[in-house]
Amino acid sequence: MIVGMLAALYLLLCLVVFVNQRNLLYFPRQGAEQDYVEHGSRMGLLPWRDGQGRFTGWRAPHPGGAAEGRALVFCGNAGNALGRMRYVQGLQNPSQVRRWEVFILEYPGYGCRPGEPTEASLVAAGMEALGRLEAEPRVPTVLVGESLGSGVASLVAAKAGGSVDGLFLLTPLNRMRDVASANYPALPSILVLDRLEASEALKLWHGRLAVMVADQDSVIPARLGRKLFDAYHGPKRLWVAKGADHNTWDSLSTNPIWKEATDFLLGSGGPGATLNASQRPPMTHTAPVPLRPQ
Repeated sequence: MIVGMLAALYLLLCLVVFVNQRNLLYFPRQGAEQDYVEHGSRMGLLPWRDGQGRFTGWRAPHPGGAAEGRALVFCGNAGNALGRMRYVQGLQNPSQVRRWEVFILEYPGYGCRPGEPTEASLVAAGMEALGRLEAEPRVPTVLVGESLGSGVASLVAAKAGGSVDGLFLLTPLNRMRDVASANYPALPSILVLDRLEASEALKLWHGRLAVMVADQDSVIPARLGRKLFDAYHGPKRLWVAKGADHNTWDSLSTNPIWKEATDFLLGSGGPGATLNASQRPPMTHTAPVPLRPQ
């Protein structure tokens, strides 16, 4: 009798989680478009709109002139694109060899963008955004994905193929089912709808991969980011943020990772480059992995 009641309660819990799982995964911060755009403008960002004039994110041209590289940023699951200025500041740091123009994608249902966030809607938004970048004068294009956005960026890269020159993934996941198991071990991961199979997606893409994991990550355990890294067979490099949790790694523009990662992704650092980790205690790196034929 008691066992039956416990089993029924467990099944009820699984049902409740299954029905409400996207409310447990996506935490958008929303706002009216006029207020949102005014706020972004005060921060030096330009609204990025599609061909119909609909808001899709933010654009940050390089203040020094024409772009020599473009970065398309895929955010994590909380907040909105306006809270990702660190990517503009890091990628446009004066230490950078290239002039980077930065685009921060707003997910459907986030900021002032209508829609509902799901794996399908996020990947579709990413593909549409990348298509608009491809219509601009050709310069190297890198996708930058943080947390949940690492999965979205990986799926977009797999679909886009050679139009993506590099991937920079920070505190990444290998697949959402493993993240769910780490955070909700009592629940079956088969319930997960938005699976974001990043490791599987990267089997279809063969560019350069830069990965940073936080070794004390309590949201996406570092072992999952390492699993993604280990499964990839192309040229790759790993950085480890020592003592950092998911949201406490050093994201300041002065962190050398911004330049080191972009140099590696576009070949300036070269597969055989050596970095001196002793000069920056919070961050260490693995030896780079040479390019292999695919």
